[in-house]
Amino acid sequence: MNDAVVLNYHDSLLRESDVRLLEPPAWLNDRLIGFFFDYLEHEYADRAAETSSFVTPDVAQLIKLADDDEIAFVADSLRLSTKSYVFVVVNDSESTTTATNNDGTGSHWSLLVYTRHDNAFRHYDSSPFASNASSARRTALKLTPYLFAANPRFVDVADCPKQANGYDCGVHVVSVADYLARHYFGDDRRSIGEAVDASVVVAQRRRLHDLIYGLAREQRESQAT
Repeated sequence: MNDAVVLNYHDSLLRESDVRLLEPPAWLNDRLIGFFFDYLEHEYADRAAETSSFVTPDVAQLIKLADDDEIAFVADSLRLSTKSYVFVVVNDSESTTTATNNDGTGSHWSLLVYTRHDNAFRHYDSSPFASNASSARRTALKLTPYLFAANPRFVDVADCPKQANGYDCGVHVVSVADYLARHYFGDDRRSIGEAVDASVVVAQRRRLHDLIYGLAREQRESQAT
């Protein structure tokens, strides 16, 4: 079966099978979420490149499960000790090769964000049952020595919007990360509840679809000139 490439964007490669997951009730996989983190990193490069890091699902999974030597190499390459904001995708998978929800290795996505100005990890979990609390704390503990941060607080964000079904956790991660990037690096001063309401979450799949195909069209046009 041909699974054509739709978009090759910086470190992300998306195929038709990935983009089809934007149709509900599919779970978003690590490649779709990783693409959006790549997009945020480059979208806000002029304001956030030296102060932030967007850690994609595959790298976050390695950090959660790897030994110290491997984590040190990754942390150094990302220059985490110099970052004011670190966005990390969390999954409950125990696989060292993938965190995708679509192959049975994981069942939930959430977002962990470190903010240096108040030395805190904030965990944004759309599950009403705090499904990823253990994985998030484990990831934060692994990251802490490489942030050069002494005893950071861990906060489960109580007002994080909750999902209304069993398959939109990845969409919530994308929506919350998008809002926080605009909040930290742009001019969005709304509360998270105002900015990430049910209508935003519902529309996010279509927005991702349009973003992917819009970038692909721009690439084709650029290559044609």
